Amino acid sequence: MATGTYLSEVEYYKPLMVEVEGIKIAILNYADKRAVVEIEQQIPETQAAYAIKVLKMSNVNRDVDICESAGADLIFAYVNWGHKTSLAPTSDITSYASAMTEAGVDCIFGAYPEVLQPIVPKAIKRSANQPSTGIIAYSMGAFITSRRTQYMESAAILNITYRYDTVNDTLNLGDVNYVPTYISVRNDGDDTDDYDYRIIPVWDYLNNSQLNSTLPSASQERLPAVWGEVVGVLGEGLIYPLKGLEE
Repeated sequence: MATGTYLSEVEYYKPLMVEVEGIKIAILNYADKRAVVEIEQQIPETQAAYAIKVLKMSNVNRDVDICESAGADLIFAYVNWGHKTSLAPTSDITSYASAMTEAGVDCIFGAYPEVLQPIVPKAIKRSANQPSTGIIAYSMGAFITSRRTQYMESAAILNITYRYDTVNDTLNLGDVNYVPTYISVRNDGDDTDDYDYRIIPVWDYLNNSQLNSTLPSASQERLPAVWGEVVGVLGEGLIYPLKGLEE
């Protein structure tokens, strides 16, 4: 299963739906025009109309309607938007995010800036005007990259839990937290192209000397600063509970 790029018009107009423990989740994907321009020359002209879904509200509104008609309980959207290396979303991005949640998208997961941007709660509209709360993660950072630049070596794994209320027949946002991650790079050979990339949970390695010793010295030295950089952008309120992680 995939979403975001499409091989036919049928796929383009049929949002991806998955079912988890009886809950139907629709997964949408969009890219703003800036991102599309970077790759559109690689797309055959015969496929240009449906290969990638451009971020515009006419597309979002249509897809949300399709998802709701298909019985989706939750609608998630992954969006390629924004400016590289920017630590905060621009006003046009926040406007799009608000419009998408008002249209019925429950959670938005952003990409493209290659650095972290804030994670914020957002009041959303559900079908039948059921009030609820969603999450907007404007940018999740770089999960894997060869860039060794401040803020571009880190990311966050976002954990979101929904709870189904059997009494009121409602699905509500429960726990939300994130795990700061860092891309550790090792090169043990003479081949300058032979690199070993490891995505590590920062807290675990900072507070476990045995784990920390398995990292290259450069990574060991960077970890405290990475922790500060991630928390500086995302705040401390949503950090994954630290209890027990030191064991």
